[in-house]
Amino acid sequence: MSGCGCDDVPPLLSFPQPVPLHWREAHHKSEVNPATGARNVAGRWDNEVRRDAVLPRPRSGHTIVVHEREGVAIMFGGLGDDSDGCHPVNVKDPVLNDLWKYDLRTDTWTEIHATGTYPEPVFGHTAEIIDTDPENLCLLVFGGQSSGGALANETYILSNVLRDPQWHKLSSTRSGSIVSSLARWGHTMVTLYEPPNTRSIITQAPVSQDGNLLLIVFGGMAASYESLGDVWVFDVSRMQWSELQVKSARRPTGRRRHVAAIDGHKMWVFGGRSEWNYFHKDLWCLDLDTLKWSEIATPCSPLPRTGHCGAMHGHHLYIFGGFELRGMDEEWDYVLHNDLHRFNTKTHRWEEVRPGIAGGGDDVERDGDGDGSKPKGLRLGLRGLLSRTPRAWRGKGAAAAEAASDSCCAGAHAEHETTHTCPDLVHPCHEPRKRSMAACYVYRDRLFIHGGRDKYLAFHCAFSVALPAPPSRHLVPLLAQYIVTNGIEYRARVPPELSAYLDSVLAPRPLLQVRSAPPLENDMTVEDHRDSGEDEDEDAA
Repeated sequence: MSGCGCDDVPPLLSFPQPVPLHWREAHHKSEVNPATGARNVAGRWDNEVRRDAVLPRPRSGHTIVVHEREGVAIMFGGLGDDSDGCHPVNVKDPVLNDLWKYDLRTDTWTEIHATGTYPEPVFGHTAEIIDTDPENLCLLVFGGQSSGGALANETYILSNVLRDPQWHKLSSTRSGSIVSSLARWGHTMVTLYEPPNTRSIITQAPVSQDGNLLLIVFGGMAASYESLGDVWVFDVSRMQWSELQVKSARRPTGRRRHVAAIDGHKMWVFGGRSEWNYFHKDLWCLDLDTLKWSEIATPCSPLPRTGHCGAMHGHHLYIFGGFELRGMDEEWDYVLHNDLHRFNTKTHRWEEVRPGIAGGGDDVERDGDGDGSKPKGLRLGLRGLLSRTPRAWRGKGAAAAEAASDSCCAGAHAEHETTHTCPDLVHPCHEPRKRSMAACYVYRDRLFIHGGRDKYLAFHCAFSVALPAPPSRHLVPLLAQYIVTNGIEYRARVPPELSAYLDSVLAPRPLLQVRSAPPLENDMTVEDHRDSGEDEDEDAA
């Protein structure tokens, strides 16, 4: 059932296809509404791993942050895997501190070799992009767990990420004397931009004319194994940590390996784990204007979990995967998930998103056993806007199921329930396996899932799925095409944020091939067009 479905959807497989340079736009052309430029359905899972590509080693508990203007994602650290790729071996998994760049336009990985003082290898840390200086793109890394279980409280900054990368360790004196209280892992970090002519939530002083960037940390686990519920803020302009004094008496239970994301001036927190065996499915909101927590009562929320990943897209919080322990006393079942849900921060509703599988063949759908034998007709996915009939298998159902048995990803090995995605498989997965501690991010209206681990092994595979475009951006591709067709110099006529976005849209190629577009009224600006389109979309919804 849409919205409340908790069915265990098995992984499905199909044959790989060649990947052209701009394959995302071509592959999902049918998912774009030519009238508005918006994607009107949830997309299909795509396996991002290419056989001939250079790939980072398998890992979990790592971070990946994306910079949309540059079209790159930066990955750091994580818990590696010393297996041979398909069979677990009795070795200690290494903790990593390597650094990789993923070019989202060419689908290529490149290892970054930096100078300076490298951070200790960690996993369960956090990282964020700092782009306050256009000429010096920086990456900030904080916290995490190192080899032997020691927790890190250091803050590292990687300057000039894309040109001449160099690591810098932030001195404890500049961070303040409270730096020892920051040691933790399994926490979350979100970014808040404070615009000029406002008052800082930290100092209450007026924000400078250039604005200010704050990094907000919540929760995690301390060295004493205590699950934390405090909130800390890193002020980028002052390069200093301070604890945020929340005003509400009621607040979330301390937790780790939860998900947090920000929408406007509100931070949303879902799930996580407290103590040994308490797994949460509650949803909390921290209003950064009033500094008060509130619990959001939501029907049909996802199952309790920890180690899931999440990202904000428009006004929707997406979460994927994770695990929980079920049972009592000494009898515990390790239950992994690979479901995808989204929460609307405006309507306070949860919905389950069930993307289809890329490919042709018969319209055969998934049944409980995943053999592809159920006839078409059952409409999976979101109601209304996202409702669609996915194609579960490429080719005949029985033939696809037989082919799946040859795949390491299909769990064909008798000694273990799930196994690693191998690079030399004839039949790679076309849907993410159940996993926890994966990394996810959004780029150009696509959700990317990378890495993670099951009970035995870490993954190197990566998947992506097209998401419905936020209403405020429905008309931007059409306007971009109009500008390019008529040779309009838009940089001097639109706000800097929209100019930067148009640059990123038009850099590789226009997203839509539109021969003509209605002319803009002389007294209407680009912003007015965007706002009017947003109102129409909201009325239609």
